[in-house]
Amino acid sequence: MKVSGLESGAYWRYSTDAGQHWTWGSGAEIASSVFGADGLKDLQVQQVDAAGNYGGTQSLQFTLNSAVI
Repeated sequence: MKVSGLESGAYWRYSTDAGQHWTWGSGAEIASSVFGADGLKDLQVQQVDAAGNYGGTQSLQFTLNSAVI
């Protein structure tokens, strides 16, 4: 999963459990292994600017299907 549109110097974090737990991201991707088994997934991503201000949370719901076609 690619993460884009970040402010210069910003950090970001993500949650796969409706915001109960957050993991700091690095680079510009979230590995598919983070999401576990195939199925419906909910992802939340939040940017934190260089001054430490938390931006709004962006949400995405998708179906993970790792089958090779």
